[in-house]
Amino acid sequence: MINSKKFYSKLAVSLFLFQIYTISANDYQFRTIGVVDGLPQTSVLALHQDQYGFTWIGTQGGLVRYDGYRLKVYNREPNDEFSLSSDYIRVIKQLNEKELWIGTRKGLYQFRMDKELFYHIPLGDNATENITSIVIDEKRKLWVGTTSGLYYLDPLTINIQRFDKIQNNSLVHNYVKALTIDKQGNLWIGTEKGLSKFETNNKSFHHFLNHKSDQNSLSSNNIRALFTDSGGNVWVGTWDAGLNKINPETDRVTRIRDTNLRTYSESIENQRIFSFLEDKSGLMWIGSARGLYRYDQKNDDLQFIRNHINEANSLGAGSVQSLLQDFSGHLLVGTWSSGLSIFDPDTKFSYLDSNTLGDSRVTGIVRDKKNRYLVSTLNGMSVLDEKFRLQTRIVNNDLHQPLKSNLIRELTIFDNEIWLGTSNGLSRFSIDLLVSKKSNEKPLQLSAANISTFLVVDSDNLLIGTESGLDLVTRTQSSEGESLFSVKRNIGMLNKTVNAIAVDQDDRVWIGTHYGLYFMDSNSNKAELLRIHKDNSEHYFDESISAIYLDSSARLWIGSKRGLFEITKINKFQFHSKRYAKSLLSSAIGSIQEDSAGYLWLSTRAGISRFNPVSKSVINFGPTDGTLSSSYYIDSSFHDGKKIFFGGHLGLTYFDPEEISPNPFGPKIAITDFRVNNLEVTPESSHGLLGRSLEQTIHTLRSLEIPYSKNDLTFEITAVHFDSPLNNQYKYYVRNYHQDWLKSDSYRREVNLNKLKPGKYTIVAQAANKHGVWSRPQELLTLNILPLWWMSWWFKLSLAAMLAIMLFLLYQGWLRINKRQRLSLKKSIDEKTRSHQLKSEKLELIASVSTCLLKNEKESIVGEVNNVLRRLCLFLGAERGFVLLINKSNSAMLIHYEWVSDNFPPIKKIGEIKAKNFPAFYQSILRNFVVNVSELSAIPLNASHEKKFWHENHIQSFLASPLLFRNKIRGCIGVISHSNQKIWQSSDIALLQLVGNLLISVIRGTRSRTSYFSSDKPNHLERKAISQSGLIEREEFNFRLEQILKKAASNKCHISLVICDIDYFKWFSQYFGNRLGDECLVKVAACVKEIFSESAEIIARYSTDKIAVVILDAKPAVLELQCEKLRKIVQGDKSSESQKRVTISIGSSTILADNLLSAIELINQADIALYEAKSNGRNCVRHLRERRD
Repeated sequence: MINSKKFYSKLAVSLFLFQIYTISANDYQFRTIGVVDGLPQTSVLALHQDQYGFTWIGTQGGLVRYDGYRLKVYNREPNDEFSLSSDYIRVIKQLNEKELWIGTRKGLYQFRMDKELFYHIPLGDNATENITSIVIDEKRKLWVGTTSGLYYLDPLTINIQRFDKIQNNSLVHNYVKALTIDKQGNLWIGTEKGLSKFETNNKSFHHFLNHKSDQNSLSSNNIRALFTDSGGNVWVGTWDAGLNKINPETDRVTRIRDTNLRTYSESIENQRIFSFLEDKSGLMWIGSARGLYRYDQKNDDLQFIRNHINEANSLGAGSVQSLLQDFSGHLLVGTWSSGLSIFDPDTKFSYLDSNTLGDSRVTGIVRDKKNRYLVSTLNGMSVLDEKFRLQTRIVNNDLHQPLKSNLIRELTIFDNEIWLGTSNGLSRFSIDLLVSKKSNEKPLQLSAANISTFLVVDSDNLLIGTESGLDLVTRTQSSEGESLFSVKRNIGMLNKTVNAIAVDQDDRVWIGTHYGLYFMDSNSNKAELLRIHKDNSEHYFDESISAIYLDSSARLWIGSKRGLFEITKINKFQFHSKRYAKSLLSSAIGSIQEDSAGYLWLSTRAGISRFNPVSKSVINFGPTDGTLSSSYYIDSSFHDGKKIFFGGHLGLTYFDPEEISPNPFGPKIAITDFRVNNLEVTPESSHGLLGRSLEQTIHTLRSLEIPYSKNDLTFEITAVHFDSPLNNQYKYYVRNYHQDWLKSDSYRREVNLNKLKPGKYTIVAQAANKHGVWSRPQELLTLNILPLWWMSWWFKLSLAAMLAIMLFLLYQGWLRINKRQRLSLKKSIDEKTRSHQLKSEKLELIASVSTCLLKNEKESIVGEVNNVLRRLCLFLGAERGFVLLINKSNSAMLIHYEWVSDNFPPIKKIGEIKAKNFPAFYQSILRNFVVNVSELSAIPLNASHEKKFWHENHIQSFLASPLLFRNKIRGCIGVISHSNQKIWQSSDIALLQLVGNLLISVIRGTRSRTSYFSSDKPNHLERKAISQSGLIEREEFNFRLEQILKKAASNKCHISLVICDIDYFKWFSQYFGNRLGDECLVKVAACVKEIFSESAEIIARYSTDKIAVVILDAKPAVLELQCEKLRKIVQGDKSSESQKRVTISIGSSTILADNLLSAIELINQADIALYEAKSNGRNCVRHLRERRD
């Protein structure tokens, strides 16, 4: 044992005992915005926050708008009438959502926020317009204080009323420095020479002045600031005598003196007062020339906050000129020479720095049984009482003294002793006496002198981490009751620096090093590096470990340089880990502590984070919340059951977790920038970029029309929250463009839109402050993308209408075309049907003529001829048919046969047409074929009653053809139209001629059943022509045809008849004479023989100008070729003169012979074919084949 007096004397030399600091702990951390951040000048004279959350800052260098990220400056522009005339801004007041009223050294300005334009409001000709203050009354009218008097302004009419000292019962002085309106509506005017109260009800003034002998008068007449608090009191700040408070109801003045206060930290008497603010909690904040005062009226507690030159996060230097509390509760302090300072007045984080601790580098904290806080630093140990007042400092400048080193790495309390781990070994002190243990006690031999951490396992075991491994200290008790300690060095054989230690419920020791996480079971002698099992594979957990913590739910948490890890046990030898680092302020963790609610509090390099182990959510707290602005140390933490302590490079942070809550105010959101094709759009540049003028700033707009061609858009959204704006979070989506919310942060807060189709789009956004408190979704802007003219609704409507009309017209056209096609098809079908009917009717007509040939009695022949006329009229569409024959004396033409439609009466008998009129009458018929009543005057009929005949019988037109027999006109056959003037066709004339030629034989009286046509015997000229041509005569032809038909019918074979008609033969004979006609006939007959001599059964002269050929079993194709060849031979060379060329028309037919009546059918079809050949311009070939079902 050593002499205690000698020991104490030595300790007195080696220890610097205690020092009392009277300066209270500074609980506020300020963030400063200065010239380097964009302020045009350091003096912040006025502050105001608008409805969008923007803060307007009045400086000596212009007006500034601050949104938390950027500072936009509005300066004086000499050539712009809508700019300020002075950059010296003293006052900012907001009248409505669009207007700020700005007081400058050179006048009053109305600032339109939506247009960003300044309008100068002159106060009068004699006014200096040096504006010092502005207030707005309940009528929304302005009181304006200037250096030359007081003005009352109606902003709607710009009607101005002036008050000055010269007027009776007016101001105490014209130099107005401050204004305020109390709750009764009275105006208080602070001047250079006193305070005036203007009672608005009776328009009277009451003055308050300083009286040296009256302590209840103002402390000074030089008034600098005025303010009305929530209780109705008027606060008066003077230029040189501190603070006064007036009760407006009693007009009682109270001077705020230090002696009147229960507690105060800095004298407020004789201070220059520049500004006032009452915060949301009712605390008064007072800006002075020396700093900022916080005054609690309820407790009469005055605290002073000043600038500390060596502290970056202290209040800015210079006088406090302006104060503002924003919507989130943060206080903005405008200083004279350091710009703008921002802090949270409700912070619950407190800290101790070197002013209290003696050294700010805190490495460990414990609390002893006397409720003292023992704080180890890198320069000794500090002892604080329960109110964190310094009691003593333990340092040692002599390394041979019991405190082995001032560089203390860790401390703990074990066996009622203070164990200090230093860089030079272990030091132990008694708690009761705070003295070192006896020097003659044998020191403990550890694995290394540099001690890094302690862990008290129980009352008898202490684990010590060193730079060379882990040591176990075991306490035993001697017989004398003294504690004896033994050391087991380097358990687990790590040989590495131990940073953290923990023991779990299974007595497993967890050891954290820079090279990984190790564990050691109670029955093991070697620590093993943890292996993590993941996805059927394993890897070593080789993170750099800084903290190990077992929470109340026995979960193991590991702090590392890369974040927080949760270690879970799979089985005895397999573990799983999960990392949490994304939302932390910093991934480098120093220490971990758990509060009573189960939250984990993590100290990091950038602040403190609260981690919810259940939801895995994180809330971060940084310097503006009151935490240290630098990093916290590894394993430097303590929880005394109520407060949590974290030590770091700049001091010690402590707080009650139950008092810490997130900032409840979600940020306000606004659009602060708008770009088209990456070019900023402003009201000045909008016309060139958008093609139209943007009359308002983008953040005041609620809707915006944009041309379709300007379709690459960028909108910058800003969460206006001044507490760590870089940690704000964003969510947004554009209605009709995005499907879901998009998340972003402060570095990516732009909404990019491109390729927008015409239509409406609404930008909807949310923002969260740094604590994750979200604002409500807010519709910021509705975009109306205007279509190009060809994309507009009216164009589309017009196009749709035009398309509908076109479709309708097309449909109508299609209907018309379809109708025409149907009509055409119907017409075609009708024509074909009519053609077939005509052919059928022609066959029936010709058959009826043939039937006439078979009749014997005259009466029967007359009936058949009338039947032929009926069929002929029906076929030609006429109402009357007739046959006129020349009488025996050739002197007149009489009607012998007539058929009349039932709709018309029998024709009146016409008189005889004299013979001398025959040629003219027939020549008219031959020349015109069609004779109309209007042309009858051209016919030289002698008897007037004959012309009258046509009119009386309503004859419109008639068609007639001469009846020729032996080349002589024997009469005519014709049809009459009574209903209209028919347009007869050449085919109708040919048919009429054919029928007439058939009927003439019948009418002339031929009765032979075997003679199919009536024929007079040929005269001697014709007989001569027949003999020269070598052709058989007609009678022989009829006989032989009957024999061939019988043969063909018995053999069931086909028979063909070819009739060759010499074109215009009658005209040829008349024109060139009968001799040349006969020669022509002979030559044509020779050609016929040349072609058909081998295949023909009969070659005969059929009539005067026709030659008939009968062939058995002729192939139709060969027959047609032969007929065509014959035609070409007769025609000869086309190059010869046309009048000397003879042509023929050929008609042929082929039938299957089965009875005697086949001759009629054969002749009828051949005649029809010949008729068609002649109807088609003559000199052609037509062939008809029999069709049988």
